[in-house]
Amino acid sequence: MNTSDSKYKAIAALEQIIREGRPVKFPVKGTSMLPFIVGGRDCVEFYPVEGELKVGDIVMARVEEGYPVVHRIIGIEPVAGDASSASSSADDSRIILTGDGNLGFKEHCLRKDVIAKAHAVIRPDGSRKSLISQKALRNWHRWQRLRPVRRVLLKIIKLYILLSYN
Repeated sequence: MNTSDSKYKAIAALEQIIREGRPVKFPVKGTSMLPFIVGGRDCVEFYPVEGELKVGDIVMARVEEGYPVVHRIIGIEPVAGDASSASSSADDSRIILTGDGNLGFKEHCLRKDVIAKAHAVIRPDGSRKSLISQKALRNWHRWQRLRPVRRVLLKIIKLYILLSYN
């Protein structure tokens, strides 16, 4: 079994646990969610999706290419031909996602492809930072307003992480 096979089996097991209504914690990889989630260092606590999704929520979802990502919702649209409003409770709403550390790359999925919602990030020291609090959302909005200088800030953050945790 190659690494890719074991990764997809782990994701399938994770999806099953969430479908049973239980929360899960697992480590994440990558830099797409910097500065709020550090791949290779942090664990993310996921819960089954209850109620409506909204812009600003961090979710695990299968994107159009079929693989799962942990990204933030930046838009919710009705699918073409859908007479309903842009309500996120409809399984056919189109979800637009991007990583906080991405500078323009967007991914798409349908509401039914959202696997779980992130509630917290757990740091290596055991501290738990909410991803759903008003403070967390304010911090994300502030980060969005820094768009003109985010490329430089991300390079500094990545260098800091490289020096601090390796």
